Amino acid sequence: MPVALVNHTADFDHADLREIAVHVYPLLADVVFRETESVERCADMCDGRFAPDSAFLFEPAMPETWAELAARPTYMDVWPDTAAFDPGAPYLCLGGSSLYVFLDSPEQVVSAYVTLIERVQAVYSGQIVLTASDLRDQPVMRALAARLQLPLMGLHTPVQQVVDVLGNADAYIGGRWHPSIFALRGGAPIIPLSSRTFKMEALARLAGLPAVPHDALDLSAAAEGVAARLSSYLESGSGLRSRLREWGRRMAEDSLDNVRWLMEGGSST
Repeated sequence: MPVALVNHTADFDHADLREIAVHVYPLLADVVFRETESVERCADMCDGRFAPDSAFLFEPAMPETWAELAARPTYMDVWPDTAAFDPGAPYLCLGGSSLYVFLDSPEQVVSAYVTLIERVQAVYSGQIVLTASDLRDQPVMRALAARLQLPLMGLHTPVQQVVDVLGNADAYIGGRWHPSIFALRGGAPIIPLSSRTFKMEALARLAGLPAVPHDALDLSAAAEGVAARLSSYLESGSGLRSRLREWGRRMAEDSLDNVRWLMEGGSST
């Protein structure tokens, strides 16, 4: 029976994983990567191709129809987290990183996040909305929300609701793949933090944005660079947002290419 492997990133820095891939990829009827970096890295072992992540199919609501509805009391709260903020006023979203699996305690990075937020607030007067995308992020973001009394979009927030929040933000600062896609889908530029793989760099490069990530484990040192990049994005104004929104729309259309093999009949190769 033919098998296709689609919508994935191939990080084979570990020799054992690469050895497995060398033997498995040639057996597959179709191999589809969700960024071009993987296509290039695996060119010697398979005839893989690129199609955007299917997460691009999630479209954020337009602010003129969404903001008033979303501003109702408790609308954004998903127990035990609270996300009381004004969606009709400027805000940006701040997320975590898969690197936090290596933390012994969330306090290892919470103070650095405080430094980062203070530096961001020196160039940005809008609201800061925290996002927890994974169990690794959750203790960090809950500790940060408690310390600074910031709104937090928690793990159990419905996906479409998160898409609306991220897609209507002024920017997303974080090291998480899917939140970055949701932000870009609405035209919000991303400022990547480092993660365990090259995905964030690859996504930023696809979007035509600066791709070098800031160190998620040394945010105090990264704060100046993050603030500078944010200032640059804010100065770019609606032109950048329109470009990214249109790019996100094209990515959504092209994401159907993940299942092209099935649509063409799914014959084995």
